[in-house]
Amino acid sequence: MIQQEILDKYTMTIGIECHVQLATATKLFSPADNDARDAEPNSKVHPIDFGLPGMLPILNRHAVDLAIRAGKALNAPIAKVSQRIHIIEDILQREIDKVTQ
Repeated sequence: MIQQEILDKYTMTIGIECHVQLATATKLFSPADNDARDAEPNSKVHPIDFGLPGMLPILNRHAVDLAIRAGKALNAPIAKVSQRIHIIEDILQREIDKVTQ
């Protein structure tokens, strides 16, 4: 058995990891289609998904909004998100638009 003085040094912390699928049209970090039903494997991709050097993800704002709503519904604390993420997202979208036109 573990001695009581050892047990008193620690606080038990139990975490729960939960995976959910949010109802979004695109993936969380990519503008690729999120609905893979009846699709060929690896057909719903975007160049960002390849993870090539210099490729930065684009955060799906709708997914963040849905996650915040779920967190509020569960009375969970919501962390602040840096504005920098949105600035980078806007710059990346402009660059993608240039390439895809």
